[in-house]
Amino acid sequence: MRTDKSGNSPHEENGWFPEQKLTRIEALRGMTIDPAYASFTEDILGSLEPGKKADFVVLGKDIMKVDDVKQVLDTKVLATVLDGEVVFGELKNGFSLCSGLKRRRWVF
Repeated sequence: MRTDKSGNSPHEENGWFPEQKLTRIEALRGMTIDPAYASFTEDILGSLEPGKKADFVVLGKDIMKVDDVKQVLDTKVLATVLDGEVVFGELKNGFSLCSGLKRRRWVF
């Protein structure tokens, strides 16, 4: 449901077009693999796989599993990686999402 941080909706109690709300996985796909597919770039973008560009954030909690959706707004970004390079924060030693880290560059 579309609400502000205080939980208020500009469109009454049930929000704005509640029948059109997305699940968390639908929202995630809508920002990752689906637009890559739509732009014919799914071979290099849209998911973390070998040979693809690595753009991702590391969050302080798993926003796909928190019980209260409002906790998503309180989630801290710990690191941001663009095109395989850490551009914000740090990835601690031992943090492993892929095959290797070369000169602060993630290689998938």
